[in-house]
Amino acid sequence: MFLMANRSEPVLRRRWEPRKLRNTVTSADIAGVSLRTIYRWVRENRVEWLRTPSGQLRIFEDSLLRRPPEE
Repeated sequence: MFLMANRSEPVLRRRWEPRKLRNTVTSADIAGVSLRTIYRWVRENRVEWLRTPSGQLRIFEDSLLRRPPEE
């Protein structure tokens, strides 16, 4: 089954599985970029993210692994 994220390439998943959310520091480590770059990607909607009820920023790990194109 192919599911589409808000990117053009399909994401293959076997069955429903929860998507992992990471905080900004961990996300920067996973992507190998600075914290400032993570915030820029969020601002430019290059990664999928959400805010928790307490207002903290969380980023979906699979959107980090797709590596947004640099412009």
